[in-house]
Amino acid sequence: MPTSENHLMLITKTPSATMFAEDRTHQRIRDRYLKAVSGRRSDETAPGCSVADRNLSETNDHRRDNVRACSLFVTGSPNRSRIGEKIVLPLRRCFWVGRCADRSMSFPEVSTVSRQHACIYHRGNSVVIRDWGSRNGTFVNGMRVGSATLKSGDRISIGPVELKLLVHDDPEYAFLNTLLELATLDHLTGLSNRRAFDNNFEKEVDRARRYDRSLSMLVFDIDKFKRINDKMGHPFADQIIQDFARLLLQSCRRQDSVARIGGDEFAMICPETSFAKAAELAARMVTRTRLLGITCSIGVAELQHSMPGELYRTADRALYAAKRRGGDQHAG
Repeated sequence: MPTSENHLMLITKTPSATMFAEDRTHQRIRDRYLKAVSGRRSDETAPGCSVADRNLSETNDHRRDNVRACSLFVTGSPNRSRIGEKIVLPLRRCFWVGRCADRSMSFPEVSTVSRQHACIYHRGNSVVIRDWGSRNGTFVNGMRVGSATLKSGDRISIGPVELKLLVHDDPEYAFLNTLLELATLDHLTGLSNRRAFDNNFEKEVDRARRYDRSLSMLVFDIDKFKRINDKMGHPFADQIIQDFARLLLQSCRRQDSVARIGGDEFAMICPETSFAKAAELAARMVTRTRLLGITCSIGVAELQHSMPGELYRTADRALYAAKRRGGDQHAG
């Protein structure tokens, strides 16, 4: 049996590995597994990168290691808003699918998906899926599997969730990727649009509540944008929007999510961030925005676990409080 198989069996028999909590003991288990699968340590993309930048980074990693880059698309889900979701399959770490909120691709709303249902990983030039002892099984092209080598176009069924694996040089990948970008990206800035933002917001709130972690939100509005638009014209106003979006991307961390949710309104979701840290970021953003020759108002709010639905409304109210005070400031 290959070395990676032995390590997989070892981890399966280790009781503490069922959750892979982010503590040191479980991290050592994860590192041993990653070493068995790929012979490398997991690495992270630099902070402040957009979704497109991170996907490009993953693709470049595949090219350097002479491995065909691939992505997983959600083609079926009880939650229809998840359909079309895409994640680039990482090269140096196992990709987990499950109900647990800290999985690589999480479906907490689907009870028939196990907490840690299956993992997908590169083994040499192949992509392998392994069921992780799930109750309802993992299916590839309609057949239940314990472990299977995947090829481009294979359909993966995990409970009622349907996934499709496509390599990046497959013509179908280019087609689906174009449809996904049209559905989830803002055409002017390349940021996530309101639909994608709402989907991600729900997942982050669920994760924060489940693990009792902090979550903050910043809502941005460019001051006197209508006057800029009327006086300078649409092309100049569009350039202002693009420059401000670029500034947001440069200022956020890898785990943060940035979206354009209205004409001149933007939002940033900041996991693992307290109100104090979010307010510090907002103060920096007010200063940096002045370098563009414009000003902005920012509303800041932190998730209150007793009222998760109030996070966006609280940040939005804080935004308008900042604007009533004259703008060029943050409030919360």
